[in-house]
Amino acid sequence: ASEKVQKTSPWKYLGWRIGMHSFLAQSLQISTEIKTIHDAQKLLGTINWVRPLLGISNADLESLFALLGGQPDLLSPRHLNAEAQAALQKVADAISQRQPARWAPELPLWLIILNPSRQPHALIFQWDSEKTEPLLIIEWVFLPNNMTKYDVMAMLIVKPRQRLTTLAGKDLDRIYLPLTTFYLNWLLQMSEKMQIALADYPGQISIHPPKHKLLSSSFNLLPKPKRSETPLRAMTIFTDGSRKTHKSVIVRRDSETGTWQSDVAVVEGSPQIVELAAVVRVFQKFSTHIYLITDSAYVSGIVHRAENSVLKNVKNNILFSWLKLLVYLLDQRTALYFVMHTRSHSNLPGFLTEGNAQADLLTLSVQHVLLNKIEQARLNHSFFHWNAGALVRIFKLTPAQACNIIAVCPDCQCYSLPNVNTGVNPRGLQSLQIWQTDVTHFPEFGHLKFVHASIDTYSGALFASAHMGEM
Repeated sequence: ASEKVQKTSPWKYLGWRIGMHSFLAQSLQISTEIKTIHDAQKLLGTINWVRPLLGISNADLESLFALLGGQPDLLSPRHLNAEAQAALQKVADAISQRQPARWAPELPLWLIILNPSRQPHALIFQWDSEKTEPLLIIEWVFLPNNMTKYDVMAMLIVKPRQRLTTLAGKDLDRIYLPLTTFYLNWLLQMSEKMQIALADYPGQISIHPPKHKLLSSSFNLLPKPKRSETPLRAMTIFTDGSRKTHKSVIVRRDSETGTWQSDVAVVEGSPQIVELAAVVRVFQKFSTHIYLITDSAYVSGIVHRAENSVLKNVKNNILFSWLKLLVYLLDQRTALYFVMHTRSHSNLPGFLTEGNAQADLLTLSVQHVLLNKIEQARLNHSFFHWNAGALVRIFKLTPAQACNIIAVCPDCQCYSLPNVNTGVNPRGLQSLQIWQTDVTHFPEFGHLKFVHASIDTYSGALFASAHMGEM
């Protein structure tokens, strides 16, 4: 229709009011009447629509994101606390004060990765030195908060490059990274994601952004990781935890006396939390180079990824407190460390097995009363997983008793063969699969006195026939 044709600015399009040099939302209302999770979802949906253009980061909305947790019922009650109200005020200030600029085709497109303390994000901008305010903000780029800072940096390069290819049909002219030249070269050598992010990039990479208070205030350099990729000649420390006694154990051998020194604490929570607590205490106690050995693959994976990472929302408060402390200690650390996962209860010789066994012993409960030799064997097997022969020899059990202990062990079931008693035939897994046959002599049948009886071991179906012989 002719009445819908707009010939002069401002133009209205898809909820936006577009001027000659900038644009903003036509009518954006932020409701503060939050009573249910449905209201919170609508509020954050509205904010999420404009945040790439107004620079509202994940850190600014953290207290509002917490409203989406808890009970999933849409009518479950919610209310705004002081932190959430302050976050809404930041959003309102951004809406009233910030206006993104329109793209100027004659100016190059630049990207800068900003690195505040909470989480990195990126800004696509142009620089017009002829204007009083030379910074022209095109779009902000934010990512989810469950990746390490180095992974975030790679993704913050990939996403704007894809975005500009779609909107402008061209690549970025310059990228500003919060790294020194030495660390940039190191990151390109060690990070496959960073290599992919900068693949076939034709522009320039710089570490010196234009002088502007918005760009310089958040342009913090990332440090070189302290986690070593190769083993270190350093103090070797073993950690372990028990789900039964909740003991969190640290063990190391004194280099001068050769004696084992330990530190034991009782920590509430799951076995993974108990062992994570031991690792956190290691970083609290030792500020020198360390060689850390843990028998938990879960904890080893956390320590590998924790440095320079950003924690996402964790519902388990105990776990979140330990993770938060671990990230803080690793970020403040200056000495190197190496983390290694070893299998527990291994019968291999050597120092690593001996140290892990020492940590295992300290997790045992000294107050446990052993009722008899079977209980002793069962408790011993739960920690050391000895085979049936060892249990028979040490605890004077019968072979059947030792096999029964191993059969009920959840860790050994995947490695042990089925335990079938003497004289019991294996059962079939489906009908007509395995039959058990026996021959009975019945003289009244004369020359057909040999009665062959066969039974299906799965269904119990019985079939009998008379024959002239046993074969």
